[in-house]
Amino acid sequence: MLDATCQAYADGRLSIDEVARRFVMGLADALVFLEEQGCRVAPAALRLTPEARAHLLSRIRAERIARGGEPRLERQLVLREVVASQRLEGIDARWVLRRRS
Repeated sequence: MLDATCQAYADGRLSIDEVARRFVMGLADALVFLEEQGCRVAPAALRLTPEARAHLLSRIRAERIARGGEPRLERQLVLREVVASQRLEGIDARWVLRRRS
């Protein structure tokens, strides 16, 4: 199951959220787990098609208009940024995230 999941993740067919649900773990734990197993998303899987890009930009614009341009702080977005920063800096601060959950 891990090999198939790793390949699907690397190909961009599974999101990190789907992997986390599949293995019943948090987002940060799923990212660390996949990296420890050598699973990484292939750069080609990160590229958006022009249609997908247009769709995402349309959704972003609609969301911004709906909130009147005011900033919106959501816990999930903050956690995503923390996890991304951890990965860039090569640190493991999952214990802090768990404490604040």
